[in-house]
Amino acid sequence: MDWEGKWNFKSYKAHDIQALYQHFKIRKSGEIDEFMLHLVGADYVFLNEGKAYSLSGMHYQSGDYVIQDDFIWINGQKAFQIIEGNPDRIILKPLGFIFNQDDTTANDVFLTYEKDHQYTTFELDYTAPKYNTWRNQSKDKEKRQDIINRLKQQVEYSRIYFEKESKLHQMVKTIGVELPFLFYNNGVVVEKFHPAQKWLKYYQNYEDQTFAYNMLLHAFKQSTYEIIEADDILAYNSIIFNRMQDYLETLNVSIPSEEE
Repeated sequence: MDWEGKWNFKSYKAHDIQALYQHFKIRKSGEIDEFMLHLVGADYVFLNEGKAYSLSGMHYQSGDYVIQDDFIWINGQKAFQIIEGNPDRIILKPLGFIFNQDDTTANDVFLTYEKDHQYTTFELDYTAPKYNTWRNQSKDKEKRQDIINRLKQQVEYSRIYFEKESKLHQMVKTIGVELPFLFYNNGVVVEKFHPAQKWLKYYQNYEDQTFAYNMLLHAFKQSTYEIIEADDILAYNSIIFNRMQDYLETLNVSIPSEEE
């Protein structure tokens, strides 16, 4: 079986969903996703040339993988049991999930991934570590210039993601993806500010979030100020992202007095 490629998270299943609710102290069934996807789910798992990349909620991880018998090993640790595998779908049992570590199978959780047969590696590969460095949040309070640098990396990721997905699909979907943009058939817009947006979670407080958003919005307005001449929507949006990156590169933000 060809394991290499991009596998998109499709769903999860538990033998005893009520036991999961009790474990996470869930009161409403709809709340389970908030806990499950951050713990054992992922927007995608990407396997290529012995490297494994995964995006789960806000967490991007990479490492070496080996498939032996019915298990996937990540960085020398047995990470998943392969329950079912075929060219289009794999079902995995996450072994690192504490809830699974018992003597019975009644509470096991299973994850289903579907193969994206259109996705192949080449220069525009947004799953690559070099395009995901902005996910490494600093433990210390960030300076304004640090926020600008992170924002530049996020815009670059957005450009790569858009250009890659546009070559694969007729419509670019951002559900579950940490982008501050909405894509339409005739252009792209910046989402309205809301602290709950995934991409803002990397900034440590409301003040930093609003600063990042205002810088992003200003960069977007600057990029669309002049007339854009393009043959199609792909080229149009690519010009916007490139202009935004160029504008953010010119910014040199001073440190507020309270941070000095």
